Amino acid sequence: MAAVLPRVFHGIAMLCAAIIMVASVFLRSSAYTDFVSSFYVLSAGLAMLAAISSPRRGGVDFLVCFFFFVFMAVPTRLQYTIGIYPWFIPLNANYTAMAYGLCAASQFFYMLGISLSQARGLPARPGKTLPSLHNIPEVRFYSRWAWGIALAAILIALAAGPSALLTSRFGERNFGGMREQFTFISRSTSLLALVMMIYISRFAQSPALRRQNLWAALVFLPFFLVINYLPALPRFVLFGILIAIGCCYLDLTRPRTKALVFLAGVAVLLLVFPAIKALADENVPLSQILQNITGRFDRTILVAYMLRVDFDGFVWIAQTIEFLDRGIGGLRWGNNFLGVVLFFIPRALWPSKPIDTGDIVSTGMNAWYTNVSSPLPAEALMAFGLLGPLVLFCILGYAVNRIELRGARLSRRDTEMSAFFLYAILAGFILIIMRGALNGVAPMFASGFLAYAVMMFSRRNRLVWKAPPSGISPPSHRAPSPAE
Repeated sequence: MAAVLPRVFHGIAMLCAAIIMVASVFLRSSAYTDFVSSFYVLSAGLAMLAAISSPRRGGVDFLVCFFFFVFMAVPTRLQYTIGIYPWFIPLNANYTAMAYGLCAASQFFYMLGISLSQARGLPARPGKTLPSLHNIPEVRFYSRWAWGIALAAILIALAAGPSALLTSRFGERNFGGMREQFTFISRSTSLLALVMMIYISRFAQSPALRRQNLWAALVFLPFFLVINYLPALPRFVLFGILIAIGCCYLDLTRPRTKALVFLAGVAVLLLVFPAIKALADENVPLSQILQNITGRFDRTILVAYMLRVDFDGFVWIAQTIEFLDRGIGGLRWGNNFLGVVLFFIPRALWPSKPIDTGDIVSTGMNAWYTNVSSPLPAEALMAFGLLGPLVLFCILGYAVNRIELRGARLSRRDTEMSAFFLYAILAGFILIIMRGALNGVAPMFASGFLAYAVMMFSRRNRLVWKAPPSGISPPSHRAPSPAE
């Protein structure tokens, strides 16, 4: 029964999403919009239950479903009920229905990608190879890279300078340009380094390498806390750091663990996030902060909280659809994703470097504030039209599940280290990626993935810090080469 239940939730969620997706093409009246705002809560809730209850799905998938349910379905239903949306932007029934259709289509094709991956089965490990955690040369290779990435993060942070690292997010900012880029790069690479050291110190089979990485993590931790100065961090970055490090201690393939993390995540959103923002404001007394936190349990205050900018994703999906439908602007033909890939090129060298989609749409729609989110469905729609979200989310669902099958389960003896590192940093950054706007937040996450890609390229091509292929030790009788 426990194995069947996730499939039942998954199948019904896909059916509900398909109904919303198809109905949005034909039904766009106020009556339908009222119905679909509730029905989408059911659809996203069932997808959330499927993610929680399945032992073959891990933390990244859990957070994708968490985003659709907690950041999109539930707050949008409350916003629709009272007729007020974040930024006080009016939405008509036509574009609201289409936005629900796009959200449902994105989630449907994401779940389709999950289904395609699971139908393929567990990834096979090549025969006659040791599990990576038992392979001392492989563990040594990743250990050296973790230490090297940590050192690079410290040097890049020094280039950014204390005024960039230690400036409160809500304080007076007197830096920008490359110093701001260096700050973001040092933060994302430092997270990758710390995750690698913690994981190896806990699970590697070599006591010496476990001990070395434990000491390296302890030495690096003060630098990490300076680089990631808590009052200076956006709340979603802080949440991502906790998730990524938590992946080293919590097996997020276990349904009970995911259920507890779900409850903790909701508590963080309702209680911790508001407290962090209030603490960053020196003009707010402690008594007011405590009163604001306890007030979250009042329904009126809770509804008002759901109108905040943290929950504006649906509004900007609807605004993006209207932006395109009315011909205010056109498709970006992948420019937004190109800007993410080439995030490290300064605008001074690339004057036409893509700006974020949220800025483009909010400016085109004459919004009074332009530093807004642009969720991944809207980004994909702006990039390639209607086909964009369908293809992108199917690929995302498939890729996420393949990564999780290889690296998410802490208790598996044959968990691949490289897959776990990718899984952990993806879990840390997935909410930022889902919320967007991509070009605005790319420096916050892309550096970690770039460092990971360089490391894996080095491993496959044996450019530096050579390690033999998995499970194969170099013969002791080998004569040294001339280069040696």
